[in-house]
Amino acid sequence: MGGGRPSGVSYQSGPSPSYLAPPFWPPGKPMACGDLGDIDGDGRITLADMDLLTKHLRGERLLTPEEFVRGDVNRDGKINILDWSGYRAYLRGDIQRFRGCP
Repeated sequence: MGGGRPSGVSYQSGPSPSYLAPPFWPPGKPMACGDLGDIDGDGRITLADMDLLTKHLRGERLLTPEEFVRGDVNRDGKINILDWSGYRAYLRGDIQRFRGCP
């Protein structure tokens, strides 16, 4: 009963799993509605865009005005969990267009 590890339990070293996506997600998706969703401006919607949105929500790195417009995927004038959920659904393939697309 000391401070050791329990027997029969395996441990894996390395980075913790991403909170954003399972490892089988695609590297990115083409834009479906102009540049809506492409926060970093690289021409694709990727986990990097979702990461920028997450950092904005956490207050770690605020989006520029241009990034904010591209990141507001439901076009409600705010960046919030609804936008984050939209990214997740889009990248997972659950939706084909963001709610803010005309």
